Amino acid sequence: MRPTHLSAPLAVVILLVSSAPIASANPTAPRVSDDRAAPELVMMPFRGISRPVRALPPVDVEGGPKLWLGSLENENDQRGSNLDERGIRYGTGTAKVDDRSVSPSRPTGEPMAPDLILDFDGLSSIISGPPDTEGAVGPDHYVQFVNIQFRIYDKTGAPLTAPAATNSLWAGSGSTCEGDLYADPIVMYDEPADRWVITYIALEIGSGFVACVAVSTSGDPTDEYFLYELETPLIPDYPKLGVWPDPVHNAYVMGTMPIPDPQGKHDVYALDRERLLIGAEPRPAQRFNGFPNMMMPADVDGPAPPPGSPALLYTFRDGGESFFIPPSPVDSLDVYELSIDWDSPAASRLVLAQSLTPPELAEFNWTVCGWNNPDCLSQPQTTQKLDSISWIPMQRLQYRSLGAYETLVGVWTVNAIAVGAHAAPRWFELRRYGGNSWVIAHQGTFAPNSSHRWMASVALDGSGNMAMGYNVMNAGFGIFPSLCYTVRSVDSPDFVDERTLATGTGYQTDINRWGDYASMEVDPTDDCTFWFTGEYMETTGPGTWNTRIGAFRHPDCTAPLIFFDGFESGDTEGWSVAMPE
Repeated sequence: MRPTHLSAPLAVVILLVSSAPIASANPTAPRVSDDRAAPELVMMPFRGISRPVRALPPVDVEGGPKLWLGSLENENDQRGSNLDERGIRYGTGTAKVDDRSVSPSRPTGEPMAPDLILDFDGLSSIISGPPDTEGAVGPDHYVQFVNIQFRIYDKTGAPLTAPAATNSLWAGSGSTCEGDLYADPIVMYDEPADRWVITYIALEIGSGFVACVAVSTSGDPTDEYFLYELETPLIPDYPKLGVWPDPVHNAYVMGTMPIPDPQGKHDVYALDRERLLIGAEPRPAQRFNGFPNMMMPADVDGPAPPPGSPALLYTFRDGGESFFIPPSPVDSLDVYELSIDWDSPAASRLVLAQSLTPPELAEFNWTVCGWNNPDCLSQPQTTQKLDSISWIPMQRLQYRSLGAYETLVGVWTVNAIAVGAHAAPRWFELRRYGGNSWVIAHQGTFAPNSSHRWMASVALDGSGNMAMGYNVMNAGFGIFPSLCYTVRSVDSPDFVDERTLATGTGYQTDINRWGDYASMEVDPTDDCTFWFTGEYMETTGPGTWNTRIGAFRHPDCTAPLIFFDGFESGDTEGWSVAMPE
């Protein structure tokens, strides 16, 4: 869901924004977390064990559920919070510049992103709202979620289950999670534990809001799940999850953008990973509140961080923009550290560890058309515009240890030009050597031509090569909402020419909402194969979206195979390594 301060109908999707741990100079502003603030404890009761996913009934495509949360979101309408004290929409009141980090245009096909290893159709629309496309890959499976349904495939693309309604996993639990109002799915593969983790938000009018969390009882995602219900004080919109398998700061970390009125009030929750994995009643979740923008938690791929490493999160602020509480005088990319004490929660802290600012950080234009303004990107053959989602981080923040250094990679959408609208992914790779400060190793805005590119997701393989997948659209050249991907070699300054994963042949009518995220993941069996999923338009209609799943590999990847054999989080003694053939 998304925070709605608009009268336009919005679909089954909610977004969130967080604030930094720095005290605000404005005494009337919302409280922000600082290094003296202990977390609030939030109950997270165990709700039992699900039926096996392979035994769940198929989703009823004709009869539903086909749910629309626009009316609920509009009940929380806060029109004034779209505007600053001058009556100007946030994200439009500061000076824009032509982005100096834009990629140079390239001759088509030289060089070119690698061919697909395989690609296949994912889930398609059974609701008229956006899908929030999400996927995760494990040793033998690919799991895809969209709003209100999910499906599991083997790694040839063959479906192992029928599409199932997400809430059917909770059937009989007595939880809000089995109700009919739910959205914003996330699925992660927890490599060290060989488990699958699912989250989504659920709402029950008059009874409250929860974030639903399910953890598989084995490495087989088609089997049973332990079920939990995080009882949140506000709608935990746009929840994003990171797996942080540290022996001390052991947690699933979740950032959210609470509704209503998220300005300066973004949340972070630390969930008890140790007990969630074994189906035990967890210790209370720890909630940190009051951050200036959506906080994206780091999710670990490959080897675990050095033992004792606090969990990591990031967000960004636009220089001079009054939306952010606290504000920043210059553009800022902010890295946070979350130190978790499960025995003495009052000692836990979430603090701003480092702000990366110009000239090290290339300046960026925050929002394409203004904060929370979904009437933004032009489609061919219609006046109906689409949402750019250009005010918050995109899924996900990947953490990877590459031996000589640690990395964090992420992406969000910016406006590449000073005048007009040109959506483009702003990507970054941070590095940390020897536990010192983070530095920006590489960054850029991928806009090789006039097409809009947005809804991106990035990841590094085990050799440090990056892949990025995203939507592409160009009204002037008749390019309907499509899916593309590109790659860059380790230490290369820019990406190669893109390839198409799915070609759009229609446009979206009647609604402006587009899905809130896509998903780029790396196969844990070889640490080389990228798996990407996103949405595109095959047929013109009000919500006739399709999804596609594709896998490809950077030709320079030489990462070893890593087998997690009896491996416990933070313990490297269980690893065995073999070089790929």
